[in-house]
Amino acid sequence: MKMEHRLGNAAVDVEKFSKLGTQDLQNNQPQRALESFKYSYKRSKELDDGYTERACAFNLGAVYIALGEFRKGVDTLEKSVPPENKREGRSNGDLYFNFGVGYEGLGNNEEAVRNYKRALDEYKVERDNVQMEAECLEKLAQIYIKMHNQFAAETFGQLAAAYEILNNAVKQMWALSEKASQLFVKGQTEEAESTADECLQLSSKCDSNANIGNLYNDLGLIYTQMTKYDKAVSCFEQALPLVKNVGDMKQEAVVLQNLGATFNFLAEFDKAVQYHQQAADLYAKLRNRNSQGQCFANLAFAHSQLGNIEEAGEAFLHAFQAAKDTGDRRTQWQVCEGLGAVAFTQKNYTKAIEYFKKALGFLAAADSSNSPAQDRIVAKLTKALEIQALGSIQAKIGVHKEVCFNTKYMEDSVK
Repeated sequence: MKMEHRLGNAAVDVEKFSKLGTQDLQNNQPQRALESFKYSYKRSKELDDGYTERACAFNLGAVYIALGEFRKGVDTLEKSVPPENKREGRSNGDLYFNFGVGYEGLGNNEEAVRNYKRALDEYKVERDNVQMEAECLEKLAQIYIKMHNQFAAETFGQLAAAYEILNNAVKQMWALSEKASQLFVKGQTEEAESTADECLQLSSKCDSNANIGNLYNDLGLIYTQMTKYDKAVSCFEQALPLVKNVGDMKQEAVVLQNLGATFNFLAEFDKAVQYHQQAADLYAKLRNRNSQGQCFANLAFAHSQLGNIEEAGEAFLHAFQAAKDTGDRRTQWQVCEGLGAVAFTQKNYTKAIEYFKKALGFLAAADSSNSPAQDRIVAKLTKALEIQALGSIQAKIGVHKEVCFNTKYMEDSVK
């Protein structure tokens, strides 16, 4: 027997299946909700009630969008727009918010921004729906980042203020860290540091957990970009026990790697060696060969600066093998440059020439437009060739910084 025959009055059916669809959503069964809302919308057309039909169209369109069927969702939502865009109920915030999600899913960022802004204005009319105001601001801020829009930093600031009202210190801290990052991108370094400092002060209001550990890591990266290395180290050191305590080995490796790289910047190479080795060991357990190779490259640099030439050479070889295993040509040319420097320091000019030539080959394949690196390696190669040709065994060759591998990896935080 068909559903229409089993069910009676259209108004009763609309109410019944709208409730069923809502229950299905609450039970995390969107596909079942879709069928219920489809039927309630179909029956609503039999009623001479524009408001009810628009409400049913909204429910159906919102579910389409939740299921990732953005085109159907937007088209259905169009049927739920009130005449002359008049406000129905408390506001039209949910309608415009769903339009925003739909257009964002379709890749139309301009329309998404327009609708999120309209939704934000509508939620402000409600006066007590700060949570949805925050969700709109977060959506806008993320799209502004993708669009390289100058209002990203300002929007994250507004988002932080909204989370302060909601008494959500962790989210407020996250929004401020994002604001600091965007201010730095805009070249407003002083404002970025001030915002990062403000963010750091909020940590006292947050419970110690992995999320805070990740935020400390984010802040450390921001301070590193601003060359505020002491502050960066402090953040990474606070992040380390937090991520370790929850058993997040991947994030622990990232923080260790960032500590090692920051100590490289500070020229505290003994500490750098310890952290790079620990990070490399963890990446080995995680079977993350690429990151392990980057750690070995940084470890080699630290050893070279300490004058541990044998250890530097061994670490460079490990880094090269890892880069070769993962097809990482960028690391390959950098490591070959480092191996050439080690061989040059050891007065093995034949080997140095071989590695410098390999470095140029890998560089040409990975980044042919990197003229400064190419010029630097060519200069080292030329010097090695000259010394070899002259047979100048009396040349006094020490550990020269200009021929040492000088790249420090700062891996992005895991969010």
